[in-house]
Amino acid sequence: MSMQTLLHPQIPSSSAPLLRTLRIDFRGLPLPAVLTLPLDAGGLVLFADAHAEGHLAPRNQYFTQTLANRGIAVLQVDILTEREEARSMISPELAPEASVLAGRVIAATEWLTAQAFLRHLCLGCLGFGEAGTAVLAASAMLPHDISAVVTCEAHADLPAHKLSEMQAPTLLITNAANRRMDETTFQNLRCEKSLEILPGMAALDTGQALETVIDLAREWFSEHLARAMALRAIGLRL
Repeated sequence: MSMQTLLHPQIPSSSAPLLRTLRIDFRGLPLPAVLTLPLDAGGLVLFADAHAEGHLAPRNQYFTQTLANRGIAVLQVDILTEREEARSMISPELAPEASVLAGRVIAATEWLTAQAFLRHLCLGCLGFGEAGTAVLAASAMLPHDISAVVTCEAHADLPAHKLSEMQAPTLLITNAANRRMDETTFQNLRCEKSLEILPGMAALDTGQALETVIDLAREWFSEHLARAMALRAIGLRL
């Protein structure tokens, strides 16, 4: 379904991860993406970002490198175009619907699962804000393809029956400002789950708060992707 165009492969040293700049097709719309693939990766995370050129953001690159250092491959993918981002800044009502962004996460997931050199890796999904909502919606629609989910400050006003369809172990990270919505999401999940409410009202994408988010996400993915890989090795599904 989704086709990939290899733009700028970077040949790594013997220990550095392989980096590939890609474009993943979603109904004729090319979604910029970067694949970071450590040697002997033990899992794979789709990192969705609801900003144009989000894969270039220092936060995302730092997050990706931290996961790669733990032996987890990462596909960063931008699920919002520059034009869409500009329109949404004029008015939130002009932003793409959550179902559209979820469709782009699904397209990226399908691209990953179609790659022979990645098919042996169990997949996790990660997203901040609107991308977190898209990740939750996509994970509910692909219960057998995704083995772990982490969202941070997701604006997840998804129907309870949709959330109840999720099977992947899910970690919700939020702060005091957004805790009510995340608590509702948490109550509607029927899968293995955890809710981390960090102190304060500030955004969680900078400073010490970001370090805490990264630590929580890294441990969640390390544990649950390793477990999913072990179950797959003996022919069982999570």
